[in-house]
Amino acid sequence: MPRKPTPPPRAELAKVRAAAKRLADLETKVEQARAERNALMAAARQAGATGDQLADAAGIARRNVLAAISAAPDASDQEHENSR
Repeated sequence: MPRKPTPPPRAELAKVRAAAKRLADLETKVEQARAERNALMAAARQAGATGDQLADAAGIARRNVLAAISAAPDASDQEHENSR
């Protein structure tokens, strides 16, 4: 025999939606901050910083430095974006 449909708990679901929105907003801010850090790391690398120095300054493991620098947009890409 099928179960009787139950009404959704509106107040609780509204709280879940609000928490999910806050989390999405925070994740966006984290992505932006990480992109900024990566771009600054790439600039420091071009200025002559070593991988160990970058890892220490960024507070990340040395093995993650190359991935962070590689994820940073090139300076030419940024100039192209700024010209739009």
